[in-house]
Amino acid sequence: MTLVCEGLDLGFGNTKFTKGDENDIFPSIAVLSGGAQFDDGVFKKADVFEVRVGEVEYLVGKEISKLLTNETKVLNRDYVKSDQYKALTYAALQSMGHSEIDFLGVGLPHNNFIEMKTELKDWLEGHHNIGGGKSVTIHNVVVIQQPVAGLINFAKGADAFKEMQTSRTLRFDFGYFSNDWATCDGFTPVDSLSGASDTGAYTVYQQVMRHLNETVIADLGLEKLESSDFHRIDLALRNNSLKICGVQVPLDGVVGGEKKFSPVKEVISQVANQAIMPASNNIGKSAKTVDKIIAGGGSSAMFIESLRKAFPRHDISVEADGIYSNANGLKIAAKTYSEHLKKVG
Repeated sequence: MTLVCEGLDLGFGNTKFTKGDENDIFPSIAVLSGGAQFDDGVFKKADVFEVRVGEVEYLVGKEISKLLTNETKVLNRDYVKSDQYKALTYAALQSMGHSEIDFLGVGLPHNNFIEMKTELKDWLEGHHNIGGGKSVTIHNVVVIQQPVAGLINFAKGADAFKEMQTSRTLRFDFGYFSNDWATCDGFTPVDSLSGASDTGAYTVYQQVMRHLNETVIADLGLEKLESSDFHRIDLALRNNSLKICGVQVPLDGVVGGEKKFSPVKEVISQVANQAIMPASNNIGKSAKTVDKIIAGGGSSAMFIESLRKAFPRHDISVEADGIYSNANGLKIAAKTYSEHLKKVG
């Protein structure tokens, strides 16, 4: 009998997970349901669905932003204990479509790992009513650090398991709220050379929004950006294009053919330099013992140049599937653990 093994990477920005051989994603936002019908009005136009945590119903889905007027993410280190986290987990489990999961791999940031791994495992293992008339039984849960999950996935993709088992690798996981790093001997974290800082993509969006509002947006007399526009800011930074009221906002600071303000890329660089500093200070002279550095996570593109400046002597690889790297690595870890139990059992 083939065992069902899946991976769930629930981050502050997005919830990513495996569905057999595929990946899926939706924003990590759970909104209290107002009891509206899904077959008419705005709900018909939005890809969202209901999940229940206790006696409370939440809306979750790919197009949850269509129903929002404010930013409603939970941004703190107790995130895993929140009802929103549970709602997002149930939504992912619904989307996976299994009535039973033999092994589920889940991840935690470095700073939460020791404190919450047992609590998370105990909560997930067992039977769950996950909404929509569906339920799932999870038999075994494997909890590992998120940066390590990405490292496992990278090793498989590069066909480098054997080589990396005998080397020291530093992996960065650039996320929405935090940037985590793990220095690993093989695939075992060295705790004294691992950590996290709360300077992720969210901080970049905040500073870019402030900068644009005070400069080109004010100069053009346009409506100011708000925190509910963070998704638009993210797309703008990826595509180098932002419009407000149909007017192109110059991200290079050039207004009317004149360079009047600092470009957005300078703001990003300054924030990224600050974000890398805690890791650089933590690693210090031990950087000479690191054989390879790997960068992953959904927001790695904003931090990679600062990372290269901080570690100029190292070969730094950027994961091609960074946004799904942790989820895929968590699935690999779950499957590997199932095979280990089969051998020793």
